[in-house]
Amino acid sequence: MKLNFNPFAQKNYPPKLDDYMWMHMGWDRIGHGLETPEWVDYEVSGGGSVPPELTISIDESLGLTWWDSDGDTGRAVTMEDLYTARIIDFLAENPDRSGNAPELVDDYTLKLKANQPRRADTYAVGELEGMMFRTPRWQWQEEREGLEDATTASEVQSVTASIGKRNIGVTDALGYAPFRIDQVSGSKVQMVLVEDHPFADRFNYDKLEFLIGGESKVAQMAINDRLDFGPDTLERRLGGSIGEIPEHIQTIGAYANGEQYKLHLNWNNKHLGRLNVRRAMHEIIDVEEVYNTSPMWGRPATYQTGMGKPMSENILGQEFLDKLYDYSFTANEEGATEFMEEAGYTMESGTWTGPDGDPAQIEFHCSNWSSWAANGKVIDDQLKQFGFETNLLIYNDDEWRTEMYNYNFDMTPWWGGFGPLSAYDLDETSETGHYTSVNTEPTAPADIDNPEDYTSQHGKPLIYEIPTEVGALDLSGETETINWLEEWKTFTSTSGEEATREFAEKMARIHNFYLPDINLTDVTAGNWGDTKNYDWPEESSEHYKRGNYGTDYIIQYGHAPAKTE
Repeated sequence: MKLNFNPFAQKNYPPKLDDYMWMHMGWDRIGHGLETPEWVDYEVSGGGSVPPELTISIDESLGLTWWDSDGDTGRAVTMEDLYTARIIDFLAENPDRSGNAPELVDDYTLKLKANQPRRADTYAVGELEGMMFRTPRWQWQEEREGLEDATTASEVQSVTASIGKRNIGVTDALGYAPFRIDQVSGSKVQMVLVEDHPFADRFNYDKLEFLIGGESKVAQMAINDRLDFGPDTLERRLGGSIGEIPEHIQTIGAYANGEQYKLHLNWNNKHLGRLNVRRAMHEIIDVEEVYNTSPMWGRPATYQTGMGKPMSENILGQEFLDKLYDYSFTANEEGATEFMEEAGYTMESGTWTGPDGDPAQIEFHCSNWSSWAANGKVIDDQLKQFGFETNLLIYNDDEWRTEMYNYNFDMTPWWGGFGPLSAYDLDETSETGHYTSVNTEPTAPADIDNPEDYTSQHGKPLIYEIPTEVGALDLSGETETINWLEEWKTFTSTSGEEATREFAEKMARIHNFYLPDINLTDVTAGNWGDTKNYDWPEESSEHYKRGNYGTDYIIQYGHAPAKTE
């Protein structure tokens, strides 16, 4: 099995792995949300009307050193290693040196500064999330100097092209975590304990083996009791095999992480551009059946706010949520029919036909990932049975992303964001044109002279008229107009709970009334592990709050010792 540990390569992960947990065991994520590992600290300042600054520091006294494939250690881990990655990215993306470059304050401190005023909290999380020390300074010195010396865009492009093509194999891989890569084969990756690592005395085992296989093979290995831990909840990862898995293999540290799966809708399709057609589609989709087919997407959503359940409840509050229109997450044929008829549609020969005489035709694009394809087929069948003429096209991953980048879909499933910025977003740089991360802020359309005439490439406007009464479904009463762009500018340049709540309420009201997209599910993140042979932290431990990578963090830092009795 060929591996490439070049973090700048477009495809630096081996495609046959069920997941990439072992790839990260040699390094560490600097942030998951605002949580950092015990040897990393940060401080954020500014924000609001002032561009925020983020200062990241590492514990000099710990004495972390880089190891190589032979187990030799020696060179200290310093902040210049992280700075190397950040300055390469900065110079590659800014050949003219515009913007604020990362600043190496000293060997153990790095400072980052936003280019414009924005919220300090989302800036900090966006920078910390997923950041890793994966670039030993000496290993990338030539490329870094090449970019620093480049004076033209073509010279920069030449250097970045060579960076992306560079191959770093197993024998050249470097890391600093307690376990290093020892052996790689087509069926497993073996890592061994670095005996002089500062955390080595936390472990009562000296070897980790990551078995490689696809979904069905992983399920069979779990059934045969060959696995000790893994990512995600058992329900989502191995739902169809739970009844056969030994009882001591259990989900641990499960929590609602705020992630959602949505149907992203393209309003340029004239049928989806009609409000009551979108509402009818929501009412006829039986999300419970989708969940029962493949639980990978999570359980049926609780609210139609555009935000995940935790954020909806924590920011908006139950009193506000109870006022919103309560869409059905199980099939409601009567309600769906009423919405279609209100939109001027009639049923002709089993197909809904619009007021212009055209049948309700929708191109439904989906990935061939097994759970996605299965759930896509269920939704497609439900819509067809109701009278939509859907055309389900299932693509391989590369083809699917190309279709999305080109906005060549009427409807497609995708991840949804977590907070108020995810309720409605016109960021046209992401695959679906929607905000898909809990941590980063979307890019708003810039320099729009006539926002009232603007529509995104998905046919969605910037300005909305909504009823003053929360939860109302028509505009016959008092209304108010919301300029999404102005609200976005205000929110991203302010801070505080009240500003967040006010913005979230407006975004939730737009989403609940217009359904720019359809929330389908709320995701429960977690991990699973062998509870008979390992002592896992308490369920309430913050160690689990790292998405679906809680167990690899726990293992990596020695928080789950093997039981000795």
